[in-house]
Amino acid sequence: MEEKELFIIEKTGELFKKYGIKSVSMDDIAQQLSISKKTLYQYFKDKADLVVKVVNFHNCDHDKKFMDLINSDLNAIDSLIEVSKHLIEMLKEINPPILYDLRKYYPELTKDLIVNRKDHVYNNIKTNLLKGIEEGLYRQDLNPDIITSIYVKRMDDVFFEDDNYLNRFPQHEIFSQLFIYHIRGIVSTKGLKYFENKIKNEQLI
Repeated sequence: MEEKELFIIEKTGELFKKYGIKSVSMDDIAQQLSISKKTLYQYFKDKADLVVKVVNFHNCDHDKKFMDLINSDLNAIDSLIEVSKHLIEMLKEINPPILYDLRKYYPELTKDLIVNRKDHVYNNIKTNLLKGIEEGLYRQDLNPDIITSIYVKRMDDVFFEDDNYLNRFPQHEIFSQLFIYHIRGIVSTKGLKYFENKIKNEQLI
């Protein structure tokens, strides 16, 4: 990827986070980035192409960070906490209309996004579960495949479905509660003691 293309993708992603996707036009992007529309169209055939590349770029970046944390030397609880902190900060920066815009105006991209995210999230959560069980921090009677499937389904429902009940709340708060709900359901007695000590001594949300 050329340096100029990467610059456009990164800066456009910042505009989408701040204003949403629909409200940002190609003219707006060219103006905000101090480039000509001709330059913009040298790298992207239209706005839909740009949206796809922005979403894919940010997904790859976040996926790498998540994978590094899940596979780090931290114990299962600490690595899941760090992943969750990163997600919460990311969600705080995102303008809520982004997901709505993706669902309504880019349904095929949203469909692909859901499928790709499912595989990634599934593999990471299952890896974390197996690690936690081995460390004695998670319950021994868990079925990793079932728990992971439930987690992925819950995430899909929250972030990719239009729900009148949950739409009232900021996404980062919803995820924070989901994280606590998830981890309290899987920890062993040892893990619960460790987790409660963590949240007592540091701010997780």
